[in-house]
Amino acid sequence: MKSNLIILLLGVLFGCVSCAANDIKNKTTVGPKIIYPYFASAERQLVISNGYLLIEIGMSIKQVNNVLGDPDEVNPTYDVKKRPSKIGYSHVYLLSRERLNGSVNEKNEHLVRVMFNLDDKVVRVDKW
Repeated sequence: MKSNLIILLLGVLFGCVSCAANDIKNKTTVGPKIIYPYFASAERQLVISNGYLLIEIGMSIKQVNNVLGDPDEVNPTYDVKKRPSKIGYSHVYLLSRERLNGSVNEKNEHLVRVMFNLDDKVVRVDKW
């Protein structure tokens, strides 16, 4: 009886981890809702600003999350040259953003973007 309960709990735990990974890949917002204007805490800014330098091409999502923590947003990436087809997704780590919508100038955002291919491997890292 006790071993059945443990097996059931492990199944639920691993099922939740799997669902969470799929949620991160398929949603455009992760974590708590962001209130604008947004400024990351000083500690988070240090983690992101220093950590992104450690991210290398080919790293897995888990490796990136171990360095930078959970992303603030996850967005799909498309190849517009070969018909609009999904080629991966990007994790966005916000340092600051004045507003959700608007032009680049209106948003006045500072962030790190880590782009992944469909095999969940890093293909590019940008900071602006």
